[in-house]
Amino acid sequence: MASRSYIWAQADYGIFYAGNFLKETHPGRNLNSWALWVGYKF
Repeated sequence: MASRSYIWAQADYGIFYAGNFLKETHPGRNLNSWALWVGYKF
């Protein structure tokens, strides 16, 4: 069985919403996160 090589790319975005308790303390804001992934299978 022959193996096939390929390249893949993925982009992820995440957000953490601060609740009332965290908003009353500092910094008390939402957190946003980006991640980019690139891979090669050979």
